[in-house]
Amino acid sequence: MALQAFIDESYAPGGVFVLGGYVSSAERWAKFSREWERGLRRFGVLDHKANSYHFKYNQMASNPERRERIKIFENIVHEHAMFGIFCRINTNDVINAVRRIQIPAAQSVDFGRLKNPYHVAFRCMMDKFHSSRSEFPEIVPATEPIDFFFDEQVGEQRAIMGFWDEYICNRSDNVRNLYGRKPVFGDDKQFLPLQAADLLAGLVRETSVRGNFADAFAKDSADNKSFPVFGIEFNEDHLADTFSIIVRDQVDAQVFDVKWGSVLV
Repeated sequence: MALQAFIDESYAPGGVFVLGGYVSSAERWAKFSREWERGLRRFGVLDHKANSYHFKYNQMASNPERRERIKIFENIVHEHAMFGIFCRINTNDVINAVRRIQIPAAQSVDFGRLKNPYHVAFRCMMDKFHSSRSEFPEIVPATEPIDFFFDEQVGEQRAIMGFWDEYICNRSDNVRNLYGRKPVFGDDKQFLPLQAADLLAGLVRETSVRGNFADAFAKDSADNKSFPVFGIEFNEDHLADTFSIIVRDQVDAQVFDVKWGSVLV
């Protein structure tokens, strides 16, 4: 049976963009949801409109009293999840990487999706995570397919569903079966593990902005020794290389990186 990954986004305008969350089995997620719901009633934030309690990292971190409760929820996640996963990119790196790619012989190239941080982080996460799984057997089961669940994003959902079949067909034979079923988009009030995903995504974004990301997510840190987190990061150069490969499928021409003055493809 496939494992399940629940992923949410967090971003700072003009800065870091994060997709992050946790992976576990359906059985363990069911146990998590029951305990998380109990935690929400005691330590969550009351949504007066919905007359229910929920967890949002930004709201929990907005004052000292609530911030102290974040660790309580983090402990619930670590008890039931198998490992965390996140992809972190800088939105300025995305913009600069697109500008670097030129195809002089092409009439037009569609960079639309490549200018969207959500789409870029989604592609980077899926590509790097599945292609690298065999390198970390102590963290990620090497051959277990994983179904991905994302927090509802209407525009992003339509775009991803529109290219998903083609995307899967273009994956290599040795990783295609690891992707599980098509991504599912849902409401975090119905899929409580998405609230846990918001916790990790928010923490990665916040520590990145504050400048203490390395201390919080260093591979040899005390927290990561006890709970594994699979981090994926793409800088401007990595993104430019990735974008060149993507646009190569759209044109039959040489692709240039203007930063280096070289042919990429």
